[in-house]
Amino acid sequence: MFDFTIPRADFLAAVERIEKLSPPKATVPILSHCLIALGEDGTLTITATDLQRKGVATTRAEIQTGHGAVCVSTVHLATTLKRVSADSVMFTVDDREALLKCGRSKIKMPTLPAVDFPDIRKEAIGGSVMRMAGPDIERIVSACAFAMEKSEIRFHLKGVYLTSEGDKLTAVATDGYKLALVSQSMPEGTHDLPPSILPDALIVALAPFTKSQTVDVTIGESFAEFATDGYSLTSRLVDATYPDFRRVVPTDQPLVVRADREALIASIRRVETFAGGGEREIAFIVTPDTLRLVAASAATGEAEDEMEVDGDADMLIGFKSDVILLSLQSLDCDEVEIKLRDGSSPGVLIDPGDDSRLVVVMPYRLGAATMQAVNRGVPSMMEAA
Repeated sequence: MFDFTIPRADFLAAVERIEKLSPPKATVPILSHCLIALGEDGTLTITATDLQRKGVATTRAEIQTGHGAVCVSTVHLATTLKRVSADSVMFTVDDREALLKCGRSKIKMPTLPAVDFPDIRKEAIGGSVMRMAGPDIERIVSACAFAMEKSEIRFHLKGVYLTSEGDKLTAVATDGYKLALVSQSMPEGTHDLPPSILPDALIVALAPFTKSQTVDVTIGESFAEFATDGYSLTSRLVDATYPDFRRVVPTDQPLVVRADREALIASIRRVETFAGGGEREIAFIVTPDTLRLVAASAATGEAEDEMEVDGDADMLIGFKSDVILLSLQSLDCDEVEIKLRDGSSPGVLIDPGDDSRLVVVMPYRLGAATMQAVNRGVPSMMEAA
């Protein structure tokens, strides 16, 4: 038996950090619970896991009696702490239940033994350790997360590939239709960084670290760990071989189109409703000073939109509407530069002011309805093609 008091805000903040790692409807009941452990020095740790990831939040509590550990429902604990109103919480644990008192509220919760709580990693991770700034982690997540594969079939692409290239730390994600790449200086003191695939579930759980001043990142053979003051997140790595992404990134793109990024996004949105087929393709008809977008289907009709651009391209190329939209939205710039070669080669999107990141967008074969609409609008170009 043990009990402690703690400010409600501190207790809630710790629980919210690990809440999403505890599936509320897990087939294994213990996984819907969090492990609450009170140390002899008043350190309170709250742990949750889904067997692929483990989050540990640490805070301080005032010991009233004893110390120990117990498992309680994560969702019930989090909901209770959000709804009670007093500033201080007393948490008491006996053999069969936990009692939470807050103001005039008293809540009893059934418990599970702490010894039944699984630990996905019982040995040291080892491997390479690097200290990163929170904004650098946020940059990797924002640059790559949108390009990760979503299907379990190609599980080796369901994440972000992290590797060292000379003095650069490079992160890559691709689903076969688009590829996102971002590089930054290798954190000082880092050496022997093993190439690794950080799973998508880990990438989406990194949000709490993006605001931290410093984050200690450990990459081992099978696990990765991110740790900052009061919180650590451990995850299994994807056990697979990542494809050679450098073979996908074009190096000879002689044609360049420069456009206002927001204006281009708006133009695509105006025509995408009329894009036909399951892949919703859009024709990009490029001249040195204009870009015309054409979309068509037998069911919805046709749409075209034109905007001013700057460049030296004069060609026709097709893209999937969702792929080009997500790729443009991932960049953070006023003007976007699109590098092209021909209608059957990938396009490369870059921020002219930032050469450390890019997005490769695969071309898409245009359907019959779209080609007919293009032919009606620009017969001279199609005759030349």
